[in-house]
Amino acid sequence: MKVGIFFYSRTGITKKIAHDLHELTDSDIFCIDDKRKRKGVFGFAGAIIETILKSKPSIKPMQADYLDYSIIVIGTPIWGSSMASPVRTFITKHRQKFKKVAFFCTHEDSGDHEAFMEMKQISKEPTAMLSLTKREIDNGKYRQKLSDFAKGLEEVSIYR
Repeated sequence: MKVGIFFYSRTGITKKIAHDLHELTDSDIFCIDDKRKRKGVFGFAGAIIETILKSKPSIKPMQADYLDYSIIVIGTPIWGSSMASPVRTFITKHRQKFKKVAFFCTHEDSGDHEAFMEMKQISKEPTAMLSLTKREIDNGKYRQKLSDFAKGLEEVSIYR
């Protein structure tokens, strides 16, 4: 059984966690890439506006057969208490092809509750969820949580 990691990252933090998770698991990894420039103040402002409007921006196609994966892991930064808008597009576009899902998010200190709730609503009930703060990531204290999450993914993909 295979695990597929699909993530979006504007600043590189979520990308780092996705790649660390990739190293801990026998998984394939894909970056959700949208067509908008998101760097700097204007990129940040656009991201917040899209979050408020619950926008679904265009994303670039990926060469992935979602049905090949026993579990799809979706990673997102938190934008204004919500998932990143390119992740919303990804889930909405491909959700019918997901067998099982798991979610992880990265954020400053704002909660993940609203983001995870929306992800569940437009996808399906996740088998696992992981929330990491920037402080945990910066000081390295996320590693045990990530390792536990990875072990849970392997158990789900093998035994269920």
